[in-house]
Parts: sequence; structure tokens; C-alpha cells
Amino acid sequence: MKRILLFFVAIFSMFQFASAAEAGDNLIISTKDGQQVTYLLSTRPVVTFEGTDLVLKTTEVTVKYPLADIEDMTFDLASGIQPIKMDQNISFTIDANHIAANGLKGGEVLQVFTLDGKVLVNATASEDGQLSVSTEALPHGVYVVKAGKKSYKIMK
Repeated sequence: MKRILLFFVAIFSMFQFASAAEAGDNLIISTKDGQQVTYLLSTRPVVTFEGTDLVLKTTEVTVKYPLADIEDMTFDLASGIQPIKMDQNISFTIDANHIAANGLKGGEVLQVFTLDGKVLVNATASEDGQLSVSTEALPHGVYVVKAGKKSYKIMK
């Protein structure tokens, strides 16, 4: 009877481990040679530094990485929020008196806002997805330019 109970506990533990990995609650270390190592946050990773090494300690393992070899360290958290997929390749060109946009959808609107949310400019892209807006009438300051799914903060 104890063996059967132990067997079910082991099976349950494996499923719990697999579901935690799928849930995305991970710390991911990416190295410059393209490798990615994933650590479950449930193992309580602690990152410290010793000289030129990053030391990662979990409840299961201690690993040292030379800082020169680390490209990136990120968290993958299961929040339920899906990333926004950008289906457009919008580019802005901004100078002292104009804002030009390329890559918009025909008829799409470009707006210029003040920092407190007032709309100062509304412009519609031509069928080829381009537009140009004069900013000569705007006083010097900081503005938010929004077109499609992209927003930029600019200073005139």
C-alpha cells in the first residue's frame, strides 16, 4: 500500500513540475553563444555576484556564470497577458517643423497629443500609407505621437 501511495506522489510531483514549467514562471539566462538556461522560480533562485561571476543559487543547484558570457537575464511570468503582435512596420521621421510617417495603413490616423492628453493634430494617411504633418504651429515642448499601435514621445 505504501508503494502505491509513493508511486502516486511521484507521479503527482512530475505533473506539478511540468505544469510549473509550462506556466512560465521562470528565470531565463541567455548566454552570448546562444544558449538559454531556464530556472523555475519555485526553486527560489538567488542571484549574487562574486568578482566577475554571476552566482545563481536555487534550492537544487548552485551555478557560476562569467559575466562576460551573459547576454541577457529575463523573467517569464505566466500573467495571462498575450504580447501585442505588430503587423505593421511604421517608421517616423521627425524634424523641427514636420512629422512624416511611412508604413501606415491607408486611411489610418496619426495623432499628436500634449502630455496631459489633449489632441493637437489629427492627420489621415494616404492610400499608400504615408503622411506628413506640419508642427510649425506647435510651441516648444514634449508631445506624444500615436499612429497605429505605436506611440513615441517627441520634443520640439
